[in-house]
Amino acid sequence: MRNPFVVTGVVDDPSFCNRRQEQDEIKLHIENSQNVLLFSHRRYGKTSLILKVLKQLQNIAPIYVDLYGTTSIEGFIKSLITGASVLEPKSSRFIKLIRESVSGLSISFGFDPISQSPNVSASFNRKPEAADIEAVFQLVQRVARKKRIVIAFDEFQEVAGYDAVTFEKELRRIIQHHSNISYIFAGSQRHIITLMFNDAKRAFYQMAISMPLKRIAAADYIDWVQTLYKKGGKAIDEMAIRDVVARCENHPKYVQEFFYFLWSLKETGTDQINRVENTIIEKRAVEFMNVWDSLSLNQKKTLKLVTATSGGQLFSANNLAQFQLKTASQVVAALKVLEQRELLSKNGEYRIYDPIFRKWIARFA
Repeated sequence: MRNPFVVTGVVDDPSFCNRRQEQDEIKLHIENSQNVLLFSHRRYGKTSLILKVLKQLQNIAPIYVDLYGTTSIEGFIKSLITGASVLEPKSSRFIKLIRESVSGLSISFGFDPISQSPNVSASFNRKPEAADIEAVFQLVQRVARKKRIVIAFDEFQEVAGYDAVTFEKELRRIIQHHSNISYIFAGSQRHIITLMFNDAKRAFYQMAISMPLKRIAAADYIDWVQTLYKKGGKAIDEMAIRDVVARCENHPKYVQEFFYFLWSLKETGTDQINRVENTIIEKRAVEFMNVWDSLSLNQKKTLKLVTATSGGQLFSANNLAQFQLKTASQVVAALKVLEQRELLSKNGEYRIYDPIFRKWIARFA
């Protein structure tokens, strides 16, 4: 049996761990034509969860739209068209439908030699207008051929950065009239996407049922890991699994990565787990250094303060003096920026969200 744990890319069975409750909840909302706001920290398995749910749907046409990296209305429209193209097996018919629906849009089909799958390339020969957005949604409905539809927008917070001031309002105006389409708005920049849906001044205010993606329970990890080891003719002690999960603080990405490296080892004791932890920290070092170098001096000091105190008593005179922070206001300003950048999360106390980044700071910063 090959290594069942996944370090990069989308995770599917058998590497996908649990999330049964979340799967059932999302499917229920889709079946009732409700919209869902799904958000989490980065690398929490959000995309894998979405794609797993979409694969299970019956009599509902699923469209997955990856908005990551889009910077404009044109990018949004291209991504939506690419997502809709999977519902039409005949490229000639799809091109015909696009020409009938959206003027001034050139489209071509190709083949990705890396993913071994067809891809779609679309480009405007003019500046896209608000009317084009509505036209593309009409195209989606034509492609789906009167089926109920679910459209999953991944990294939806990207639309907040588009130049067009009225884009969110225009998009909501179109979407709110779709009785046969449910939407999943997913994002990994929690600060931005929750503001989009919770601020009464924003167009998408209360437009979807909120679903924060939580950590996977240790008990679920234990069952999953032991099942995979058993299928591979291996065995692993429950305490070793608990040790790994605790070190990763139940973070799905890091749990996968830990067991990916442990899989090839004959033993899974504390020494081996320590070595794997060091390996993961070393592999992330360049990434962490780039983040660290992008911070101001006070932000760096504040991260070290949070690391050393586990987020408690940040404003005590002794702690401020230990990290050469002159005033509490300096810490407050740094905390605000670090939270906006998703480096810190606050649940009662501030905490560095990425457990491996925190370990790196404690050792090397």
